[in-house]
Amino acid sequence: RLEAAGYIRRYRAMLDLERLYAHVTVFAEVTMKNHAPEDFTRFEAAIASHPEIVEAHTVGGGFDYVLRVVCADIRRYHQLSDELLAAGLGVDKIASYVVIATAKEFTGYPLAELGG
Repeated sequence: RLEAAGYIRRYRAMLDLERLYAHVTVFAEVTMKNHAPEDFTRFEAAIASHPEIVEAHTVGGGFDYVLRVVCADIRRYHQLSDELLAAGLGVDKIASYVVIATAKEFTGYPLAELGG
């Protein structure tokens, strides 16, 4: 019933990426030069074509997007960030944070706490 009602969107497997591939995970803060809707649309279309950008969130505050990026190595991440800066997408700057270790992994939403 939950599937039919649209509450369950999809099922996923939690892979142990450490065991599968050498990789680097980077969180990136992206600041846009302008805040015109077409700049955001163009940027979002561009990042959709990069499978290494596994999550992207528009945020309020001192920057515009937070990206979670998983690349084969730091050199590939550097290349990807340079591509985003040079592609004429209106990106002003990218601040990068390389993940050293994961202290808490996503395991699901806190439904009991959200439901009151």
